[in-house]
Amino acid sequence: MKEQEILSTLQRMGMTYYGAKAYHTIITNGTSNPTTIAEKSGVPRTKIYEVLNKLEKDNWIIIEKTRPAIVKPRYPREVIEEHKSLLNSQLDEICNELTMIYDDVLENETPLIKVVHSQDKIIQVVEHVIGNAKNKIMLMGSLYLPYGVNTLKKELSKARQRGVSVRIITEDVNREFINIIEHLNEHADIKKGHPYYMKTMVIDNKESIFMIAQIENGIPNVDSIAVIWITNPLLASYTSSIFEMEWKKSKYHNKNNTYQDSPYYSENV
Repeated sequence: MKEQEILSTLQRMGMTYYGAKAYHTIITNGTSNPTTIAEKSGVPRTKIYEVLNKLEKDNWIIIEKTRPAIVKPRYPREVIEEHKSLLNSQLDEICNELTMIYDDVLENETPLIKVVHSQDKIIQVVEHVIGNAKNKIMLMGSLYLPYGVNTLKKELSKARQRGVSVRIITEDVNREFINIIEHLNEHADIKKGHPYYMKTMVIDNKESIFMIAQIENGIPNVDSIAVIWITNPLLASYTSSIFEMEWKKSKYHNKNNTYQDSPYYSENV
């Protein structure tokens, strides 16, 4: 590792720039005195005692109070392990504190909710949320509408090209209405389940979409569809947990319109 990289790392561990320069000089030259350390490190002589006292306070070095003072480095592995342990402890503490604050904010936060009914608006919502997905998309339910399938196929295909995980739990409950497996089989991992005329979509554990329809004579009325779009990470995480539960106990669909367990699925998707 180059000297500049070492100095940068020492500064990330809490040293000042002058402190890192002085400490590196002490390590590379061994026991020395403040004047010599200042000369070799480039730290101004007017600041060297302040810098060394700080390094001693942080347990990086030992200063013997002689005339002149003698400065010795502590064993680097030992002192760095001490600082790593302290840093990890502080990180755990701040992680717990910030998580509590975050959870409190979520509980008191008013979710962003949008309800749409028209076909054009529904398509716009689907394009927006899937088009902005970064990590994963989960869809559960069997409500798919003829006027939105081409948009869904296009957006899911682009999402997969971006490396987004796309998983669907559904059934062809009414193939005369729409054969959704045939339409989406090339654009998602599909498992059999949730044969109901409703649909839940979760995007990146941040946004949830709930689609419901009025059922007439056993078929959804495409003119009576409501989409509820909610931006709330807490709600999305709960909805995602339901999906994951269903996913684990469902079987994969293959291209022959049958369902089977897949040896390729990883629970870490």
